Amino acid sequence: MPFIYKDKYEYLLIVSYGCTLIAYVQTKHFWLALQIGDGMCVVLNKANELSQPIQWDDRCMLNITTSLCDEDAVNEFRFAYGDAESMPKAVFLCSDGVDGTFGSGDLLYGFYANIMKSICDDGIEIVTAQLPEVLSHYSREVSKDDMSIAFML
Repeated sequence: MPFIYKDKYEYLLIVSYGCTLIAYVQTKHFWLALQIGDGMCVVLNKANELSQPIQWDDRCMLNITTSLCDEDAVNEFRFAYGDAESMPKAVFLCSDGVDGTFGSGDLLYGFYANIMKSICDDGIEIVTAQLPEVLSHYSREVSKDDMSIAFML
């Protein structure tokens, strides 16, 4: 919802745009993932299978997306949850620039598998130090979009 800010010199119209939120919470007894907007949540289960537990929102297409800025945002959230038995081994949350580069299937899953393999081979400190340059490269050369990843192993 737009609003007007007035200082002593001018009026400035501030227009809200889109704001995606993807969150993951885990306790000893359950896990919860929720999302509004684009981007993706990908989990690795105990059988070493990658999947997207949060259902895709068909209203997110090209430059149009649901958003925290929407008037009815509370009703646009999607979520997934599970108990201790279905606790993921790894969780990846990414902006739409990442899935825009790799898609939503095997290429994206391969990218995350490579991150996990690199962590096992080289250590998390090295991988997290290298990820900003890797994402910058893909952003400049492929997607031309912002890219961010959060993960938990």
